[in-house]
Amino acid sequence: MLRLKFNKGNTVVSLTISFLIIVIALAIAYNRQFVIDQFTVWNYKPSAEVTALVNRAGMSDSGKFFYYASQPKLDGTSDFNTECDRVENITSILG
Repeated sequence: MLRLKFNKGNTVVSLTISFLIIVIALAIAYNRQFVIDQFTVWNYKPSAEVTALVNRAGMSDSGKFFYYASQPKLDGTSDFNTECDRVENITSILG
């Protein structure tokens, strides 16, 4: 019959790694929107106009983060109307 030897050190290391993976997974699940926003900000390349607007507004780092997470862009009237074609009779739409 095959006998397996269990090393106490290996067991502790395995349990510790498993615990850390579970904790990290729970932290990501709990902060899901922040993680999504962070990846969005990392991948967003603001235009010169958007960067100038941020600098002129004097946004804090937190404000920049949330502003960039929304992937803003400045469009002219025709582009804006193409992307935001919904018509409201009572209120105005700000895109």
